[in-house]
Amino acid sequence: MPGIAEMNDEITAKLVNGWSLKTLMEPDPAISSNGKAHLESLDLRYVEVKNNLFWGYTLHQHLSISSEDYSLLLGAPLQITFLYSNLCGKRFFFLIKSRIDENRYYPVVLPLSRYRSHRWVLIDDYEEIFDSNTADLNAVATAIRQNQDLKCAFMDGQGTWRIGHVHIPYLIHDENRIYFQTEPCKTMPGLLAENWTGMDDDTADELLGRLYRTDILGGGADMTMPVVHTQFVIDLKGCMCSELQRSWFQAENLKVFKRKRSLECNSVQF
Repeated sequence: MPGIAEMNDEITAKLVNGWSLKTLMEPDPAISSNGKAHLESLDLRYVEVKNNLFWGYTLHQHLSISSEDYSLLLGAPLQITFLYSNLCGKRFFFLIKSRIDENRYYPVVLPLSRYRSHRWVLIDDYEEIFDSNTADLNAVATAIRQNQDLKCAFMDGQGTWRIGHVHIPYLIHDENRIYFQTEPCKTMPGLLAENWTGMDDDTADELLGRLYRTDILGGGADMTMPVVHTQFVIDLKGCMCSELQRSWFQAENLKVFKRKRSLECNSVQF
């Protein structure tokens, strides 16, 4: 069996080479807010990778429902982003909550022990069709004409890989240029900071201890970390990537992947 470091290296290598990331989880039914014993799976549509750490976000579309009858909870309905990471040895996960009737976001940190089991699922369902080192657009243009599902990965100027699905591609005929918009999501960029990525075991244990002492059954606490809207416009010919702040920068590498046609793709769990 590979060690934790080897497993993380394998996962991050697969992610930057087009594999999709999901989770397979069993919430602990001993925690009443988790509801009855059940199995869950989430598609982590936006992923960040830095060295051997990774952060996988769902889209901001999960509805908060009752754990008893699965109806919407009373009061203003909530939408939630789930964030799972191998940060700090996979001890925590995070929520980004918002009320549907207002434009405010509330980040929450929780101990992963709220789950009786939690596994990463890596699926080999995309293949590379473009690399900025070769810059041949023909395969991407063909994929757009065939209306195929696309996603892309690029490294920003801080050494972080950003991997997202393409919301809409643009194939500009007269200019032989291709642009993408990626899917929008809500993210917590503060988790890339050294106080999180460099957290040692003692500090992580101390944080877990504080979470368990909260009045939230099973642990958890609100955070003051900023939440940002993350979405990119990508020019394949110039290899330029832009966030909504309209600040353009040169990506150090850029890959494009298309979904494989096979109905069944290999997967592996960690």
